[in-house]
Amino acid sequence: MRKKHSGHALPILIILVVSLAFGGVFELCCLGVERLAHPRDFRNQTEQYAMEYGVPEAVVYAMLKVESNFDSTKQGRNGQIGLMQMTSQRYVQLATEAHDEGMNAAALYDPDTNIRYGTMYLSKLYTKYGMWSTVYAAWYAGEETVDAWLQNPNYIDSDFGTLQTIPDKNIAKAVKKAARAQAIYEKLYYAK
Repeated sequence: MRKKHSGHALPILIILVVSLAFGGVFELCCLGVERLAHPRDFRNQTEQYAMEYGVPEAVVYAMLKVESNFDSTKQGRNGQIGLMQMTSQRYVQLATEAHDEGMNAAALYDPDTNIRYGTMYLSKLYTKYGMWSTVYAAWYAGEETVDAWLQNPNYIDSDFGTLQTIPDKNIAKAVKKAARAQAIYEKLYYAK
């Protein structure tokens, strides 16, 4: 006697197809929500200066997201200004190095200026430190502080001479937030 199995196969096949379709739609919805939460505002400036200064776009977008959430009018508690929360002192230093004259801190409210100098500074820090996590630490703590940490064997990976531990909990938290935003932008827009 032959048993009939075809009667059970069709409902299982239908359930499988519906499950796969639902999973695909759910994934697309989640991707859409993530993209809404992580936009690429100021795209022209970001692409231009990322290319000009050799900084991955995901890094620039991460800093725009975590520093101001793309608000060019944002003012920080310690005098930071605009999209990338640059200080006027850092801006004047970078403008002087770039031989840009006649610039004042009010220019940091201009998205183009803020993204340009923020990306320039990220590039400078990456040239010095060679790792984005250390770049973020220097962005938040200052180069002098990070240089001191790198001289302390308790904070470095002895095999690579890289910053392994950030002793300041607030800086460590900020670095983690920036690195997470970078990873999200890479996944959403730059994954190959």
